[in-house]
Amino acid sequence: MLWLLGFIALCSSVAEGASVDWSAFFGVHERGIGEAQAALIYAGFSISMAIARLLGERTETRWGSQRMLIGGSTIGALGLFIAVLVPVPAFTYIGFALAGMGLAYGFPVALELASAVGRRADGGGGERELGFVTTIAYSGFLLGPPMIGGIASVTSLPVALGVAAVIAWAMAPLTLLANRARRREQQTRQQAVETATA
Repeated sequence: MLWLLGFIALCSSVAEGASVDWSAFFGVHERGIGEAQAALIYAGFSISMAIARLLGERTETRWGSQRMLIGGSTIGALGLFIAVLVPVPAFTYIGFALAGMGLAYGFPVALELASAVGRRADGGGGERELGFVTTIAYSGFLLGPPMIGGIASVTSLPVALGVAAVIAWAMAPLTLLANRARRREQQTRQQAVETATA
């Protein structure tokens, strides 16, 4: 399960890093937006992400972590696809703002779930699991932007950001797989407890 949570956080960080590093460049060179105005694309992405994270606790209480990850993955991918596929500057702003909103939850929720995996009954524990997933996740921030740049140099920046959108969407099936793995682990533990007490 930890590997799956790590890949969820990795996908989130790759898509987030691609948006942070390439959104303004995309606006200038693919949509003809002036440099000053293109900076607002990144600002919109960051502001929408910040607002979503501020509302994260309330959202998780209402919808649960699984729905947050799947919904965020879908919204983030949709935003990037809108920015890439609709050749209208206004939709570039809208698309990246949606991407920021959708990608806001992937990284922190995956880390929270990783910490919960190793948590003991007394509330301690979880440090190793958190460190493991964090290490995988931060590699996405380091490798994501140059990977997108490399794809763009071979194809084009819209194609590269489209790849980032697919990576963002991949969080949804990974979340379903992680949830199944968590249930299997819980069943295994329950059976072990029942066997020990029999």
